[in-house]
Amino acid sequence: MQFKRILFVASLLLVAVLALTGCAPRPGAGEVATRAPADALVVDLPAIAIDLADDGSASVGGIPIADVGAALGVPIELPITAENVAMLKGLGIQHLQLVNLPSGLGIFVNGRQIPSLGWDAETLKSTADALAGQTSLASLLPVVTQLGIGVTLRLPVAEGATPAPLVADASDSAASRLAASQEAFLAEAGSRPTISIPINYNLDGTWTAGGFPSSVLENTPIGPFLSSLTLTPTQIQRDIKAGIESIDLKLNDQGLAIVWNGTQLPSLDWSGGKLASVIEVLQESGMMDSVGLDPAMLQQLLDTALPMLTSSDISIEMTFPTE
Repeated sequence: MQFKRILFVASLLLVAVLALTGCAPRPGAGEVATRAPADALVVDLPAIAIDLADDGSASVGGIPIADVGAALGVPIELPITAENVAMLKGLGIQHLQLVNLPSGLGIFVNGRQIPSLGWDAETLKSTADALAGQTSLASLLPVVTQLGIGVTLRLPVAEGATPAPLVADASDSAASRLAASQEAFLAEAGSRPTISIPINYNLDGTWTAGGFPSSVLENTPIGPFLSSLTLTPTQIQRDIKAGIESIDLKLNDQGLAIVWNGTQLPSLDWSGGKLASVIEVLQESGMMDSVGLDPAMLQQLLDTALPMLTSSDISIEMTFPTE
C-alpha cells in the first residue's frame, strides 16, 4: 500500500512537471482548488499541451515527448501516425482536450464540450466500494474530484482554416440553442414524457416486460430495438456467473445513468445541450454531407425531435435470474 501511495504522488509530480513544461488553458481551471476542503489533497494545474506535427511526432513545450519521458525516467510514446494526423486535419479538428473536472471527465473538440463522463464524490465512492479488492484504481477514485488536470492535443491547422479557440463561446452555439429548446419544450408540455420498461430475463435469454413476453412486444413499432435485448442462454449464464443481478439504464436531459446491482456508476453527461455539439462538429467536418442528410431535415431534428427526446425520462430496468 505504501508503494502505491508513493507511485500515486510520483504520478502527480510527473503531471505537474509536464504541465509547467508545456501548458494551455484548461476549462474549469480553479474549480477544484476553490471547492476542496482546506486539508484536502489538491492538484489544480493548466492543461498539458501536446503538439503534433504532420508526421505524427509529438512534443511538449518544444521538447520531443520521448525526451521528456526519458528525462523523467518514464517512457512516453503516443501511437499516432502521419495518417492519423492527416485524417483529423481533414475533419477540421484542430485540438482535442480531456479535462478532469469536479463533475467528471470533460471531452472537448475544437473548444466545444461533447457528451462526457460525469460523476460526483458520492458516485465515485460507491463505484470504489463496488470495485474494492478487484482493481488498484478503486483506492484512487474517491480523490478524483480533487484533481484538476487535463491534456490538450494540438494538431496542425489546415491551410486556410481559421484557428479555433481552446474554449469556444457557449453563448450562441448549437449546445445553448438545444438547451433552450429543451426548456421551451418542457414549458409547453407541462411535464416530462416518461417511458419505463421493466425487463425480467428468463434463463433461456427471453424476457417479459410488464407481463408481456418478448415475442409479442417485438412485433410492435419499437420491435427492432426491443429484439436487441434478447440474449442467448450462454450469455445469461455468463452474466449470472459474473454476479449481475440488475442493470438500470436511465436517460434524461442530464444524460445516461447506469445503476449496476444497485450501485450508481459514472454517467454519460450530455447536459447543457452537449449532444448538439457533436452534430455541430460533424457538420463542420463535412461528415453530415457524406451521409446525404438534408440540411433542412437536420435542422428540424435539432429543433423538435432532439429536444423532445432529451427532455424525456426513459428508464430500462433489467433484472437477471438466479440459478
